[in-house]
Amino acid sequence: MDKYSGACIVTDNQTNKSVLPLEIYGVMANMTASELTKSADAIDAALEELGNRNEGEPVVNK
Repeated sequence: MDKYSGACIVTDNQTNKSVLPLEIYGVMANMTASELTKSADAIDAALEELGNRNEGEPVVNK
């Protein structure tokens, strides 16, 4: 069973590096704007660590 109803997840070798959960209908985050920004930044950092340069695009455009 999946742990998340929806999420943006960065994985490496089947290990979650960063997760932005999207609990509301699998498309919306249930968190404050500050928490959302922190989570999106963590997604970007995990992607960059794996060699994917974001170049300022929002996480939803990945």
